[in-house]
Amino acid sequence: MNRTPRLLRLRFTLVMASLFVLATPLLTLGGPVPQGWAPPFPAVLEAQETAGDSAEVRGRVVPHDTTDQGLKRLTVDDYALWRTVGDASLSPDGKWATYSYSRREVDDSLFVAPLDGGERHMALRGSDPAFSPDSRWVGFFINPPDSGSGGARAGGGAAPGRGAQGGSRGPRALVLLNLATRDTVRWENVQAFGFSRNASVLVVKKRKTDSEAKHEGTDLVVRYLDAGEDDLLAYVNEWALDQSGGRL
Repeated sequence: MNRTPRLLRLRFTLVMASLFVLATPLLTLGGPVPQGWAPPFPAVLEAQETAGDSAEVRGRVVPHDTTDQGLKRLTVDDYALWRTVGDASLSPDGKWATYSYSRREVDDSLFVAPLDGGERHMALRGSDPAFSPDSRWVGFFINPPDSGSGGARAGGGAAPGRGAQGGSRGPRALVLLNLATRDTVRWENVQAFGFSRNASVLVVKKRKTDSEAKHEGTDLVVRYLDAGEDDLLAYVNEWALDQSGGRL
């Protein structure tokens, strides 16, 4: 009678039992579980009662998606959900705030929010906000689609009373938001903007559209905020307002 298969099965059983006996002390001594270790055959390691009323869990096999502290491990898919906060600013009266959220492969969103808990204004692809000195208005850019709006700033709102030369970003629109009524006014192809110190006017500098033109000047729009009217000045390169905001 051939006993070879029976002997092989017996040897295999003894080897597996030995492996389990050798591996079990590593777990029951409370030491860390070696990375990638798994029991040689299905086994359930239960909590062991210690002296007193409490129980201490030793030799617990931690799932691959959980840390030793029971926290979920981050994956590549989780990284895409991260949001970066930017464009944070407060209005001069401290009643309004701006901030933006940036995410990978998703257009940025700019928020203008009252600090008393009222409804927020959201602008898709908005950036570079600036409040008027009297906190009645806020201006911000709207970046073109796929422009990488979360990148470096260029040609944003100027300090009150000053002009600002913009950078090399693509054509952007400017939106002026009335914080009391939530009404908006929009200008296309804007390079820079700024409020006067007395908050009576908004100055809007357009981008150069004719690349072959020998002059550097572009259109300058002067918006009278209370009247809601515009004046247009052509071929302007730089601009500035006096301290009172009454002279350009």
